[in-house]
Amino acid sequence: MGANAVIRPLGQGEIIRSGISHVKIVNQFSGEEQEVIINPTSLPKRIQARYSEKHPIMSAPGKLVYEATTNAEIPLRLEADADLFPKRSILDFWIFMESLLYPVRLGDLIGDPPDVLLIWPNLLSILVKVTQVNTTFTEFATNLKAKAYQMDVVVKEVGQTLVFSDDVRERIQIIEPLPVSFLPGQGEWY
Repeated sequence: MGANAVIRPLGQGEIIRSGISHVKIVNQFSGEEQEVIINPTSLPKRIQARYSEKHPIMSAPGKLVYEATTNAEIPLRLEADADLFPKRSILDFWIFMESLLYPVRLGDLIGDPPDVLLIWPNLLSILVKVTQVNTTFTEFATNLKAKAYQMDVVVKEVGQTLVFSDDVRERIQIIEPLPVSFLPGQGEWY
């Protein structure tokens, strides 16, 4: 990668910085939002149908009886680099992501951890829960201040309705158009 990164709009506002995309993550409880670099070579999405093998009389395997289909689980690798985001604390994003694993205060009650809107331009825009965050700091300054890290995050899609097979075949994934501030030269986030 050269000294000056090449920034160009692609599709509906997806930003490519020398092959690196940006993803927007929005805490639905607080409204706080953050952008982060993502440079995937693949995007696995895990969904599993669970069955039980209940035989009415014996303990021998019987007919497969459908129980449920799990919510989609998506592992992501996110990267933060102080050189690419000089006006932002990369530690702030680290703390933001870890905060998504903890419950929220609802007056005297304790709520679930917040729902999170994950916007990946031209691919998906889904409501998820963050279920795992593993961070590896990869570069430090001479004063030992963190300069870069990779974060492996697992998110699980929030299921809100009963979905049937034909619904999935007919469903159209709605991709949110990006706000103008996501376009090059239109904001200070990159």
